[in-house]
Amino acid sequence: EKQRYGPPVDTEFDIFLVESQSGVNSFLNIAIEPAGSEEGALNDRVKGKELDAVLVIPPGFESQLTGGDSNLNLRINYVSTNERSEKAYERLRRSLGTYHRRIVDRRLADASLAPATIEPFETGQQDLASGQEKAGELFGRMLPYLIILMTMQGAMFPAISLAAGEKEQKTLETLLSSPASRMELVTGKFGVIVLTGIISALLSLVGLYYGMSMGELGSRLKQVMELSISLTDIALALLLVIPLALVFAGALLTISVFARSYREAQSYMGPLMMVVIIPAFASFLPGVELDFKLALVPVVNVSLVLKEILAGKAMEIMPYYALTFVSTLVIAVAAIWLCARMFKNESAIFKV
Repeated sequence: EKQRYGPPVDTEFDIFLVESQSGVNSFLNIAIEPAGSEEGALNDRVKGKELDAVLVIPPGFESQLTGGDSNLNLRINYVSTNERSEKAYERLRRSLGTYHRRIVDRRLADASLAPATIEPFETGQQDLASGQEKAGELFGRMLPYLIILMTMQGAMFPAISLAAGEKEQKTLETLLSSPASRMELVTGKFGVIVLTGIISALLSLVGLYYGMSMGELGSRLKQVMELSISLTDIALALLLVIPLALVFAGALLTISVFARSYREAQSYMGPLMMVVIIPAFASFLPGVELDFKLALVPVVNVSLVLKEILAGKAMEIMPYYALTFVSTLVIAVAAIWLCARMFKNESAIFKV
């Protein structure tokens, strides 16, 4: 039993609180003290983390409670920014709620009244969302963000190595002296970057799927939700990721060609990563619904469309899907053109 401060104010109440401290959170240190001059000192001990919470009981609480006085006030002093203190507050609040119901039941019994006298009805709830809808809501928020982020990260390091890295290692000149044209070299490097970006996203999703489906977490998720994605939805999602990977590859390779070294390319791509992360977070934002305007906003449109696809609403958003695909493909073409122009710029390629 933990150390206690102050004399017991109410025997039954005191025993009830002692019993409530047993269990997984028995380490919490709670002081029960009559209101008085020592409250300030106890509050200081709570702030100093010597105590987790203080329950302040007004003078004469037991006699007033027995007499039927209803103007009694119990106060819990705690620090909301302290996790232990927050737990102590929640435990005391639950204990007081149980004790409150016990007093009410006793008074009703003394007055020969049924509990239904003060509780004429109960309010229940019925969740009409299916397991598929719950899973779609959860994963529809999380997976689009991960897909976009992993595609970006998977394309970043190959892009740095295939331009800035070769420039720093003095192997780019040898490659340019080969019979292959500049356009062929750009196409080859571009294809590698796009492929690694898509594979990175796929491997991350596969790892996430198996990680969440195993162990206790997986069993709990299966009890409350059921995620069932058709092959058509998977194909539509992958098809939309391709132009997005083209956009990332074009932008990253352009920056890599412009940079003098591997480290300089990394410093340029850091801000670009933030530019991608912020709109990719659109799938988490409440109240943000896909429309024709948002279908034209880069990255945001892909995030919201993927969210709807994973929620099983692919057929309902086909106009937005088509607009998102076309607008992203237009940006991808522009990124590829800019990358090709940069690769033909001798001053950028041989810049040291």
